[in-house]
Amino acid sequence: MRKQNFFLQHIENNVFKYILSAILFLVGAFVGVAALNRIDIEQCKELVEYFSSSDKNVEFVYMFKKSTVSNLKWLGAYFIMSLSMYTSWLGMLLIGVKGFCAGFTSAFLITNYASKGIVYVLLAIIPQAIITIPVYAFLSATCVNFATAYKKGGRRGEI
Repeated sequence: MRKQNFFLQHIENNVFKYILSAILFLVGAFVGVAALNRIDIEQCKELVEYFSSSDKNVEFVYMFKKSTVSNLKWLGAYFIMSLSMYTSWLGMLLIGVKGFCAGFTSAFLITNYASKGIVYVLLAIIPQAIITIPVYAFLSATCVNFATAYKKGGRRGEI
């Protein structure tokens, strides 16, 4: 019960940062879709060939390890950004980058693979985004709070 109150209080205190994170993710997703529309046919064919030539028999454990390492790199980036007041806001931009990647990939799959692309987006991209985007939004808000508290003298109660 106490942890639930902590998270609810944290969300209430940082509602602006969470709204900003959501807006940046959506803007990134829209820019990703627009970026797909800006690439020429040759580049699109190269992406389709690359995607089609990849090994489809990749083991779950390999992909899980690769995904975990990738997400740990993002967490490290958030930690490094939280060390300075001036770089802490870059954490919000990382959510925009995640939105760009999700938007571009989803639009690419749906455009080039039609119903198979929709199924792939629904089964592979959306579940991952449902987990990682709120975590990154929490990290970005905490990153800004940590840098602000550190700048003000390290008052731990504000983090």
